[in-house]
Amino acid sequence: MIAQFFLGLLGLVACEHASAPRTIEPPVGTTIAERGPKCTAVRYAWQAKSPNATVHTFEACIDSETLDAVNQRFGLAETDLRFEYSTRDELAQMVEQRNRTIQGKGFELRLSETGTEVSAHIDYPSLVAQPATVPLAARLRLLLPSTASEREVVELFADFVQSFELEALPPDSSASNNPKVVGGVRHPLHTLAIGSGDCDSLAVLFASLVHAETRADIAFFTLVIDGTAHLVPAVAIDPATNDVVSQINDQTFVVFDMTSRDPNQRTSPNVRASLTNQQAIVIPIRQTP
Repeated sequence: MIAQFFLGLLGLVACEHASAPRTIEPPVGTTIAERGPKCTAVRYAWQAKSPNATVHTFEACIDSETLDAVNQRFGLAETDLRFEYSTRDELAQMVEQRNRTIQGKGFELRLSETGTEVSAHIDYPSLVAQPATVPLAARLRLLLPSTASEREVVELFADFVQSFELEALPPDSSASNNPKVVGGVRHPLHTLAIGSGDCDSLAVLFASLVHAETRADIAFFTLVIDGTAHLVPAVAIDPATNDVVSQINDQTFVVFDMTSRDPNQRTSPNVRASLTNQQAIVIPIRQTP
């Protein structure tokens, strides 16, 4: 007997897009300079939202073999997603064992209530904590002086990811037959390589950079804007004037909307209004005791 496999949509969103990208010189954007057997060279240019509006450029070499692996269902092998079993108890044991095998790849497999269907749900904390983004985060951090505050580092990463192009992704790769997009989310390394994504792909990338280079706690908020689910990341740093903040367990989190393209605001008006008028679903990503 073969268990039916499908991609679950728990916590996954289709994004409500904000305003159009701003234009600067040199142009904001990502350029894939060369795709080699060992390295994919990528060049980024973006403008900071700080008062001096610094224009940053950054070049990275992303390991091609690693990129190829995460582009195929985040590095999951086809055998990770196929089950042959005789009884439901045997299937349950296989799912539990398989989850141990794929731990840390950004997925969690779950059984349906009937015990005959297996769904894959995005495991946001492990997807954020991907080791592949650590060296790139460290190199990005070097754009700032060694004395830069934690907030300045977080703002650098926010400006960087907010320069990426907005791209609508299908919520389920089974609908698009695209193994590079699973549950509407890309692996952060893949998002880095192409310089585009939707709200949750960009939120995962931003959170992954923050996770690698700071000790700040991180959370995701899921909102509904104009009938569409929208994911925004939040970081536990000292708030500044005009920040959008939210309290989680008596801790203040500053909200960063990765789809905002307003040069003067890190959070779009729609997100500001939604956080005020509705109860967001909170997804803890990293929380210190």
